[in-house]
Amino acid sequence: MLAFDLGIAVAILAAVQTLPAGGLDDLVFIGELGLGARIRPVPGVLPAAAAAAAAGFEAVAVAGENAAEAALVPDLRVHVKRLTRTADALLAGHPA
Repeated sequence: MLAFDLGIAVAILAAVQTLPAGGLDDLVFIGELGLGARIRPVPGVLPAAAAAAAAGFEAVAVAGENAAEAALVPDLRVHVKRLTRTADALLAGHPA
């Protein structure tokens, strides 16, 4: 089973203005949101990252275990996320 609920959670947080939506413009979140707020790896990151790049996105945020796979996509920045609170810093313009 694939779970890409991290992007959905970030979108909901942006919609209720918990996170700044402006930081989402060129970033795709790929991962599973664990119950303990840990960002968990998912299978299929390479095609998801390639699709994000093909759609014009500049960066992806993935779990550390998926970083090497996402980095195979040329000209795509890869941000490694371990806990969801680091998404706050990234979206605020401060690398986590």
